Amino acid sequence: MDGKELILWSVRLGLACYAVFCYRIIQGRRAGTPRKSVASNQDRWWWSLSGLLFGLHFLAAFHFHHHWSHQHAFTHTAQRTGQMLGWEFGYGLYFNYCFLLLWMVELIWWWGFVDSYFRRATWITLSIHGYLLFVIVNGAVVFVAGPTRWISLLVLLLVGILSGSRLLGKTESQPA
Repeated sequence: MDGKELILWSVRLGLACYAVFCYRIIQGRRAGTPRKSVASNQDRWWWSLSGLLFGLHFLAAFHFHHHWSHQHAFTHTAQRTGQMLGWEFGYGLYFNYCFLLLWMVELIWWWGFVDSYFRRATWITLSIHGYLLFVIVNGAVVFVAGPTRWISLLVLLLVGILSGSRLLGKTESQPA
């Protein structure tokens, strides 16, 4: 496997693992069920595997494409943004740095401080996943072309539909 293939397949597999994680968590949600009992140890492994694959994607991209140069990555990000949106913006690279850092903090928090992780406010979890999804959508749909874009879009739509149907089912089953 060459560098380009490693970059592509690490992110594709990372997205697949994240989709499995989301599916499992959404399926496990029940009205009134504590978050800790919804998420299993297997879910934590899916979450961890997706984070490690995203980390591998980041390292592979920096090694094979950017040659460990932040400036090269910044310039490349600016050029890609210019091609897609009509104006160059290299600071989007920092969104990627934040994405990786946030995922690693999540992994450490969930593995090292389980009780604290599940006692945190729901808005924290929703904010984190909202940010992660924002970066994923930009990285896997907006700034790529070809099969990866369409497969990613399909997976994200399926997760969204599943989330929506789960939420609607929850409200319909609750007494008025």
